[in-house]
Amino acid sequence: MNVYSHPLLRGHTVDCDPYITTRSYKKDEIIHIEGEICNELSLVIQGDISIYTYTYYENEYAIAHLEKDGIFGQFLIFADDPVYLGNVVSLSNATIIIIKRVNLLELLTKDKQVLTNFLRISSNSVLNIQNRVKILSQKSIKESIMFYFEEIIKKTKTNVIFVKSKERLAEYLNIPRPSLSRALIELKALGIIEINGKYITIKE
Repeated sequence: MNVYSHPLLRGHTVDCDPYITTRSYKKDEIIHIEGEICNELSLVIQGDISIYTYTYYENEYAIAHLEKDGIFGQFLIFADDPVYLGNVVSLSNATIIIIKRVNLLELLTKDKQVLTNFLRISSNSVLNIQNRVKILSQKSIKESIMFYFEEIIKKTKTNVIFVKSKERLAEYLNIPRPSLSRALIELKALGIIEINGKYITIKE
């Protein structure tokens, strides 16, 4: 397993070994709990990670789902109130690179490429958050779905979308899994989309 394959460390010009540690987690293991102080940056190099919280009525709300090359803690580590806004749990056996705050500061100072990577990743994360806010602000479930699909089309340049997991999609859109299925069936009946297994085609 090459820890330097993570986007943050690619192209590094200094030896990063003194600044990083690697931790392994078992499936369903709690990594951080909501309200815990964040004093480290975490890089996912293997496995699936979920960050979730609960609404006022105690319904689970998915903040993020991270896979290989994911990152979390980048917005908290330098914040005035650096507390985790949700629980962080491993959905499978996972391996994470940990960079303590003091080590991250030194690494960013010494390695211009890692600094550039950090700024790019953080900027892209902000854009993803803004896009998700737009999705969640749509007036109906079908509008949220189609807005999400249109964003995917812009990135991939194809109107055929691969949906790896409808459960994950429902979490991302913050809608119940059955509601997602019903909305997709309605969109198909309206002739807006075609569904073929995990592939959804947006009709022009």
